[in-house]
Amino acid sequence: MSQTRLEQKYIHIDEVAHLLAVSTATVRNWVKTGRLQKVQKENRDTLFQIEEVLKLKHEIETGKTERLKSRRNKKAVKGNFIPTEYVTYSPYLSYAEQIIEIAKEIKHQEKVRLVLFEVVLNLLLAQGKIETHITQNDSSFTELISKDQLSLQKYELILESLFDYRNGNIQESDLIALQKVRQLHIPFVEGDDFLGLVYMSLSHLGKRKNNGSYYTPSTIVDSLVDKSLTFFEKDKLPKAVDPCCGSGNFLIKLFLRLKSQLLESGHQNIKEVEQRLIEESIAGFDIDEIAVALARINLVLLLESEIDVQSILNIRSRNSLEAYGYPLFSTYDKDQYDLVIGNPPWGYHFSQDEVEFYRDRYLTAQGSLESFVLFLESGIHMLRENGLLAYVLPESLLNVKSHLPIRKILLEQTELLNIKVLGQQFSKVFAPAITLIVRNRKSSPDHQITVEDENLIVSISQKRFLNNDLHIFNVKSSDAEDQLIEQMKSLPGVQYLKDHAHFALGIVTGDNKAYLSQVKPVGGEPILKGNDVDKYNYYVGNHYIVFTPEKFQQVAPVSLYRAKEKLIYRFINETLTFAYDHQQTLSLNSANILIPTLEGYLIKYILAVLNSRPVQFFYTLSFSSVKILRKHIESIPIPPCDQKEQMEIEKLVDQLMSVNSPEQRLELYERIDDRIMGLYQLHPEQKEYIKKKFKQVRNLSR
Repeated sequence: MSQTRLEQKYIHIDEVAHLLAVSTATVRNWVKTGRLQKVQKENRDTLFQIEEVLKLKHEIETGKTERLKSRRNKKAVKGNFIPTEYVTYSPYLSYAEQIIEIAKEIKHQEKVRLVLFEVVLNLLLAQGKIETHITQNDSSFTELISKDQLSLQKYELILESLFDYRNGNIQESDLIALQKVRQLHIPFVEGDDFLGLVYMSLSHLGKRKNNGSYYTPSTIVDSLVDKSLTFFEKDKLPKAVDPCCGSGNFLIKLFLRLKSQLLESGHQNIKEVEQRLIEESIAGFDIDEIAVALARINLVLLLESEIDVQSILNIRSRNSLEAYGYPLFSTYDKDQYDLVIGNPPWGYHFSQDEVEFYRDRYLTAQGSLESFVLFLESGIHMLRENGLLAYVLPESLLNVKSHLPIRKILLEQTELLNIKVLGQQFSKVFAPAITLIVRNRKSSPDHQITVEDENLIVSISQKRFLNNDLHIFNVKSSDAEDQLIEQMKSLPGVQYLKDHAHFALGIVTGDNKAYLSQVKPVGGEPILKGNDVDKYNYYVGNHYIVFTPEKFQQVAPVSLYRAKEKLIYRFINETLTFAYDHQQTLSLNSANILIPTLEGYLIKYILAVLNSRPVQFFYTLSFSSVKILRKHIESIPIPPCDQKEQMEIEKLVDQLMSVNSPEQRLELYERIDDRIMGLYQLHPEQKEYIKKKFKQVRNLSR
């Protein structure tokens, strides 16, 4: 096959993975299972026929294949989606649904821009910004403009940035469809970003997620804006920017709050206040030109006075990541802000050129690139001294190892003011969130961070985060709890499993439907899933497999699965859950393997320690992760214990494993737990505190 032909009809595995929004490992697995068949070898590379790849992409997007439906694959989710938490005025959701249906009738190549243009005209008329003497509903406002029966007046330039109505070449059928938008009689509700809601609803969810774009629920925007402004004097006007402003939901709230504060502080002239806000205070950047146009229009809709709307061009199309970094671009040196606020993109897919560009400019871009991390670093550069940064961010910032560089920058260069744990806030996305507010100045040695988690508000020393190895923002523990963790770690004679254990992932088949069976096949044997594992015991379910490791996507050395003794633990769980196995049982990758090799320590003693409340306390407050990672297990302090005590604990473990009664199991668990607490040399009040914090013992009985 000629090189030219290869280049025209075949693509490399990285391009396939990007097109299908999966990992390269998944692509290789689909080759192994026959899902992708038309491949060619070129030197050492595997090349894929682009026609087959595009066909599979279409099947995934249109739902014709079930392959990705069970996966938490954010990038593969397609289709229209109305984010119900984005606005407070609930009728807007119904209006958005109807607009989606109307848009389906429109054939114009710039459909989204055209529909948004008509919606904008409706809102401008609702606010009295523009006028028409035509009162009948038999023409859309877009059609009235084309007939010179509606004038855009001073808003012409801003609206042209959304849709070029002079050269739009709009078909008659599209104008008829747009009449239905006018007939909706959409009201304008101050404070809600209805234009953003419509834009997101018309955009494909998968495309937004590829760009790392997530809507921000209105309640979170309100809370973060209000909290940020408490750090400024009410009669002062901060220079504020959202460096990834989208359609302007943060800018809307900022405008309204700052306007209210200035008026309450004695400023009487509304026009002067609004002019100052637009010209001196509020700015926004985004790479999405449609979103930028909508953000400008949103501010126009809020204005009570007649001011020069061209001032709103402070909101502009700009990639703020290119404008800031090392070195600072001289043109933008003057663009320093008192407040940088927003919800930066998470998980944006960078091109290779972008990767190389940012690695030259950002300290945090030396490993794998994460967009929100770059926005954090650039946001700090955008701040004046003592300025504030306030972002909505993924919770992974707090403890994931790859985010260590940005945590180090934040701890060494800024004063962390507030961290609020939000949990799951985004529909259709598995991404726990936080809000973070920092001040651009070095913290004092005794500085305290305010941490909010549900109804609990605590103060935590910033120095504490600096002192742990990975600079984990351990917001789940108070300073007193952290002292207890340090006490456990500094126990004389304490041991660790790091370099004293074998770890193995459970089996990754690559296609569970093909390899697993609910009926035991010839040559088959049971295989465990994570949910089959409880504390101390596992329970064989109705899953069987013929062990043919050469066919599976990923397997550990067979000797680890067939070890004489091993521990099996749930990989995804907030509760540490370890079971004992001496029957060489297989497990899938939701149930991983640990074989301790700590000299002088019985495996069932290690089992008792890992299942205990003190270790659950240590784990939860140190890592706060739903994934039980090897590095976490290796960091758990194992208390010293003589052989006699270990053997007594082993007997209790054997008794617990031999009974099924929940009451008996709990009674034996408590006896084991008391012994483990004693080995950690916990004081009576510390024991009681841990028992109270983890009163319920999860995953102990069926």
